[in-house]
Amino acid sequence: MAGNLTRRPQAETDLEEIWLLIASDNTAAADRLLDRIGNAFQMLAKNPRRAASGPSWG
Repeated sequence: MAGNLTRRPQAETDLEEIWLLIASDNTAAADRLLDRIGNAFQMLAKNPRRAASGPSWG
């Protein structure tokens, strides 16, 4: 059962800031981290039940 995953503007900003911080030391590492995060987003969108149950934030 595939689901929808919405990346909100603040999440995009956070990811950019994470990349900039890491890239100041190592751009390849920053790229790898964002690739891993992107892959995790894709996996969760395709398989939403793989995520652990937890509190719901509003």
